[in-house]
Amino acid sequence: MNIPARRLLLIPSLILLAIMFFAPDARSQDAAPKLERVGTSVFRAGKVIKVMEASLYLANRADAAKVTTDVPKRLTFTYTRDIASKRFIDSANGALKDNCTAAELAAIKDRVEKLHGMYADVKKGDTYEYLYVPGKGTTLLVNKQVKGTIPGADFAKAYFSIWLGAKPVTEKLKRELLGG
Repeated sequence: MNIPARRLLLIPSLILLAIMFFAPDARSQDAAPKLERVGTSVFRAGKVIKVMEASLYLANRADAAKVTTDVPKRLTFTYTRDIASKRFIDSANGALKDNCTAAELAAIKDRVEKLHGMYADVKKGDTYEYLYVPGKGTTLLVNKQVKGTIPGADFAKAYFSIWLGAKPVTEKLKRELLGG
């Protein structure tokens, strides 16, 4: 069988295409574990003005009891009003002080400032998403665009405590996010 040289050159390309098409997606190895929604809540200012809708996702519903530990989790917020980033930062800093010791805050101070530096003013319809993957860190996505990742289980524990800790922003929000 006599194969023309130009066809021989196609064989490596075809093999490479077949490998790329049929091989497992390399990106999926770095992806977050499959997370399922546990609960949803609506946050209102003054019990009247709807500010945002929030949802919590976990890999295992049983993890709700240990949500601030080193388990994969995602919190999403969809805003129904415009909000200045300074208000987010002030609120987050207050909630962190309520949920963390002085030593815990000192240990994460630089990482909190780095995350807060990623914040932008929110417009109605914007989404913020906090995705924590053990061993990788907490990734902030704004309107599905990755803004950055903050390393550390200690950081995730502290930051997620704003909504899910011993002294959350509101007990109702925490209860509904945890499926109660």
